[in-house]
Amino acid sequence: FEDFAYGSSVGRSGLLQGFLRGDQTGPKPREQLEGVPEGASDEEAGECGGEARASAEAAESAKRLAQLRELAQRRLRALPRFRVVLHSGRILDLFGRAKLAGALGHVHLGSHMAHLLAAPLSQVLGERATVAVEGTRFLVEVHREAKQRFVDKVTQLGERAGLAAPAGAVDGKHASTVRFAYARADERARKEAAEAKYGAHSEGGAEGAPAAASGGEGDCAVDIAALAIADSPAAEKDGGA
Repeated sequence: FEDFAYGSSVGRSGLLQGFLRGDQTGPKPREQLEGVPEGASDEEAGECGGEARASAEAAESAKRLAQLRELAQRRLRALPRFRVVLHSGRILDLFGRAKLAGALGHVHLGSHMAHLLAAPLSQVLGERATVAVEGTRFLVEVHREAKQRFVDKVTQLGERAGLAAPAGAVDGKHASTVRFAYARADERARKEAAEAKYGAHSEGGAEGAPAAASGGEGDCAVDIAALAIADSPAAEKDGGA
């Protein structure tokens, strides 16, 4: 096909298809034929052009790699010093560990762990902190109404936990996270305001309330029912969002 399209001599010279168009990427004819000895055969010219193209591509790849490494180094230098610590055991036990008391400036919860807003979250938060909960934007097999009910319930749980709710309504379809602010000095007042707004906790975990006691030493004092994303208001009565 190449021989038919370009002619036998051009087809073997290593030129790229569409090389006559100025908007095409890759080496141009002059670049490809640099270093070709005068009077070289078509096969020799093709070999020289291929070597020049490979050399140019290798140089460009090396340049790009160096740029990426420099970008990574700049980003690392901009980060504060940190370390990653993996904790084992029940997730609720973390809130009772002395080494974490007041130690966290930010907490991020996945959507499947949003019910942990009903845990004693303030025990691990610093005097001022932020809390972010993953929304339902990327849960594609969930109806829009269910997504909105979920973020509304997350907002309610956050306010009950003494967190400052996001400014304005949160769009369940488009919001990737629900973000809260925390200030220890305002925690009690915010909890009282949330109770006046939503009423007292109901039993059974439907509102993210404690469901049952646990007895292990050092354990968090409660087990918390996980939120479920329901596609109908009827399912919401059974504990769904």
